[in-house]
Amino acid sequence: MTILLKNGMVYDGNGGAPFKSDLIVRDRRIVRIGVFPKKYADIMVDATGMTVTPGLMDINFRAEGTAGILHDPYQENLIRAGVTTVVGGNYGISPAPVLWNGIHFPGKWSSAPNPNFNWQSMKEFLSVLERRGVGVNFGTLVGYSVIRDFFTNGIERDLTLREMESAKNLVTQSFKEGAFGFSTDLSSPHSERMPMWEISELAREAGRAKRVYATRMRYRDERFLSALGEILEIGKKTGASIEINQFQPVREFAALYEEALALIEKETAQSHVNFDVFPDLSTATPIHFFLPDWLKKGDLDHMSRSLREKDIKERVLKHLQKIKMPDVIFAEMPPALKFLEGKSLEDFARNHGLTKTRAMFRIMVMTKLRAILFHNQADRKILGKFLANQCSIISGFHRFAGKRGDMGDLLLWADKNGGLPLEKMIAKMTNLPAVKYGLERRGLIRENYWADIVLWENWKPKTVLVNGSFAMRDGAYVNNLVGSVLKAA
Repeated sequence: MTILLKNGMVYDGNGGAPFKSDLIVRDRRIVRIGVFPKKYADIMVDATGMTVTPGLMDINFRAEGTAGILHDPYQENLIRAGVTTVVGGNYGISPAPVLWNGIHFPGKWSSAPNPNFNWQSMKEFLSVLERRGVGVNFGTLVGYSVIRDFFTNGIERDLTLREMESAKNLVTQSFKEGAFGFSTDLSSPHSERMPMWEISELAREAGRAKRVYATRMRYRDERFLSALGEILEIGKKTGASIEINQFQPVREFAALYEEALALIEKETAQSHVNFDVFPDLSTATPIHFFLPDWLKKGDLDHMSRSLREKDIKERVLKHLQKIKMPDVIFAEMPPALKFLEGKSLEDFARNHGLTKTRAMFRIMVMTKLRAILFHNQADRKILGKFLANQCSIISGFHRFAGKRGDMGDLLLWADKNGGLPLEKMIAKMTNLPAVKYGLERRGLIRENYWADIVLWENWKPKTVLVNGSFAMRDGAYVNNLVGSVLKAA
């Protein structure tokens, strides 16, 4: 079957000026770019007045999303946002390898449902996905927290040298079986005290295999420059390609974030460092980040049980009273509380006759600390610089587009506040992440590239092709499992 996309304004993902063109798609690929008569195709889609881009990529796909692909492989919400490719296994949590010591992925650390495992290795997991089919293109990192927990059983301690060698073998084997790199979340309770020598050992293997090390840093407060230094030093010494996740500049420390940006730019001259950022003043923040440091121990279940103790409750409430909580929005909630998504903490407090402090505590208890909040704490001026910086990848945009306005609003915001032209922003959502993660022949509208294409009408996806097949057509979702399971070469 041959598809002709006619008369669209094409932003090809390379950051150059748009151009009006037709595209011919056949055998899952873009085969011709130019001007062609209707007779060349079995199906003609009139793209007059529409914007045509490569499919968007989300390299910040969290545990909830990865588990979601296992439970709902169609992923209609992603297709309707123009997202055709995701990279999962972020923040130290991945569905493989599975080590049979009672660990549950990823419910131990998130609100995602646990799948029924019938695999152990990364190779087996990816094979299961291939047999089931996926609605979007899916690749994954290997999460180090899942592996590490097998050896420590959640106890805070260093690995022994023998354990470290076994962990390293599991990570490198996952690389060989298709993982695009490995991940940690050094800001989370289960990883905050993880020794850097362990990460350096794994990053060295990632460097040898030309893979990515993706991580969220330990701190967002005045200590974050030292945390950034740790990560940059690892990249320089090991050769791993570094991706700093959710690097949103916090208003309170704006000057330090300017300094951080200069450090990253300097380091990029010697090693491959990128960071991902959202085009929004809100930061996606796990609710347990609002807890005092002394309580951030163990997994979410352990911390959640502690909140039931009267003396701990009072101490946490006193701690929460000191935190400014402007414009807190419930972003991602457990299944039973999905109706709260998009609502504000202020509305919840008012409806239940609570102060915002007590409302936050109640949400912590109700969700068992399995909630993600949008917390308005980014600095507008510095965020604009972050968006425009050559090292930044824009990711997670579809979550904001759905709850904080449409894609057009975000594009206008980035242009106004970061001086980031539309064509450059599209490149940061398509080609740059594809290059970073080594996703071959994706992220650009080019001949012989995979046909992941979005036709936008007023910056709302109208038609979406995944690997040359319709996933959405003329605004109607098509129930197709046309994605590919991606594997690192």
